[in-house]
Amino acid sequence: MAEGQFEQIAGEEVMSARQIADYLNKSRAYIYKILKQDQSFPDGFSLTPTGKRFWKKKEVETWIRQKMNGTSH
Repeated sequence: MAEGQFEQIAGEEVMSARQIADYLNKSRAYIYKILKQDQSFPDGFSLTPTGKRFWKKKEVETWIRQKMNGTSH
C-alpha cells in the first residue's frame, strides 16, 4: 500500500482491519486472531459504538517493529 492512502482522523493516519491485513500481506481473519490473542497489539477505536474500528498507523508500525526485534510492551 502506497503512502498517503490512509484515512486521517484528527490529523493522524489511521488504518482499518482490512488495511492492516493488506499492509502485513495477511488475511483479515489473521488480524482478528491477533486482536484476540496478542495483548501487545495496539488498542483500536471507533467514533461510534457500532462503527468501523481504526488503529493509529504509527502505533501499528511500532508494534510491527517490536515484533521484528523480538520485544513487546
